[in-house]
Amino acid sequence: MTRTTYVSAPRAALAVGAAGAIIGGAVAAARNYGKMRNDEMTSEEAVKNVLRESGTTGIATATGAAVMGGLGLTGLLSLAGMVVVTAGAKHLTDRLIDGNYICGASRSAKPDLIEEDEKGTSATK
Repeated sequence: MTRTTYVSAPRAALAVGAAGAIIGGAVAAARNYGKMRNDEMTSEEAVKNVLRESGTTGIATATGAAVMGGLGLTGLLSLAGMVVVTAGAKHLTDRLIDGNYICGASRSAKPDLIEEDEKGTSATK
């Protein structure tokens, strides 16, 4: 008698997110290695960048897997949807970490709506 095991969508999303984090970190490390050799980046900056890229890529990949798993899509449609959702999530997490999104408005798109006080805290008009 054979027993079929089913992987739950949350567990699959975590596994795919972990793979995305590993791949994102490896790509960032490879990119940063050349910058360090050319003295364009310190080792401390390189480590911070690898950790950031690893985390944001993992979160974005897990988000894409969770959304597509939740929708129950399969095949090429699922792959296309995962690429779109993952790219959007990666872009959003990068912008949020950089502080370029305030109340849903891009800082670069609406510079006249944002004021900074003497502490450097941003506020919308």
